[in-house]
Amino acid sequence: VISDPEDLDFSQFGSASTYQEELIDRMVRYGLDTSDTLIVMEAHLLGVNSVITMDQDLQRTLIDIDVFTWL
Repeated sequence: VISDPEDLDFSQFGSASTYQEELIDRMVRYGLDTSDTLIVMEAHLLGVNSVITMDQDLQRTLIDIDVFTWL
């Protein structure tokens, strides 16, 4: 999936502080860095249920999305 910022509906997070809280919550929940957490949040916002990646860190999100790696 290729998306533009206009494709993402961050309004479900409400204010910027709510967005930041969601980001931090997912970082703590999955033990991911900011960029990996943003990938997971964007996938969720776009309705993506599966991700193919070479980044094994994303396997920590298996509770919420399907992650496939080939490493």
